[in-house]
Amino acid sequence: MAFSERLPLFEKAVASGVRPTLAARTLLATCRELARDGVEVARVSEEEILALLSAVEAGRAAKEAIPDLLTELARTAGGAGTPGERVDAAIEKMGGPAVSQADVEEIVSRIVAEREAFAREKGMGALGPP
Repeated sequence: MAFSERLPLFEKAVASGVRPTLAARTLLATCRELARDGVEVARVSEEEILALLSAVEAGRAAKEAIPDLLTELARTAGGAGTPGERVDAAIEKMGGPAVSQADVEEIVSRIVAEREAFAREKGMGALGPP
């Protein structure tokens, strides 16, 4: 990352709260992979990339959706709206917001806590059909 032309964008992303590993992976690997596949990633503005990374950090999109979202942003480059609005539109087009890892963990923990007595009572029988 230190010798990359994307270093200033990386630093902006990290300063805005994006995890360094997410920013580096997106800027160094994902963008290069997409460009090799013919996606015109250069059409995606730095502000859109920052908005996309922020959306992922906020749990509005899954990190696994980044390649598809960058592809959509490149395809619709030059469209109306702010970078944040364009990212939101791409997220909606790709199927809406994803459930974050933290949300999944919270749901699983809640279900386990609710069903703990049942699991203790039934033992291994709690895992199969009645």
